[in-house]
Amino acid sequence: MAMRRNVHIRQDVADAMPKEELFRQRLEKYYQYPIQYNPDRFIIDFSLTDKQKGIHGFIEIKCRKIRSDKYPTYFIGIRKWAWGVKYYEVTGIPFLVAFTFTDEVDAIYKYDPIDKPLYYYEHSGRTKKTRDNQDIAPVVHLPSRLFTIINKPK
Repeated sequence: MAMRRNVHIRQDVADAMPKEELFRQRLEKYYQYPIQYNPDRFIIDFSLTDKQKGIHGFIEIKCRKIRSDKYPTYFIGIRKWAWGVKYYEVTGIPFLVAFTFTDEVDAIYKYDPIDKPLYYYEHSGRTKKTRDNQDIAPVVHLPSRLFTIINKPK
């Protein structure tokens, strides 16, 4: 089972890289700051930095294979969420979650503790094309209305 799982993960990462890179570039244009890759051990994918290497945000990027209006919430795994929130609590540096969708909508949420009552948690995940029991895990749902739309096709 572990070997099969590792093959799936490697393939998912390889498939997502080109889309993630294009989205990262759009986010750089939006923020007008470089977005640097973080090492895997950091958990959160990227840091929003300035030219002096100062950090202005930690960004988790998600490329979804659905339309932005399909569900009333967007979700990420609790592990990534918890690390992003913890980095915010420890440093005061914003934690951002950025999604891009098949309808070319890009949306960003900047973590704010005041929104906490609006989140909900469940044991869910990749349910449409579940590959194995590792695809279903604890996730946090964030209401889509909390997100700022930064790109919407005309």
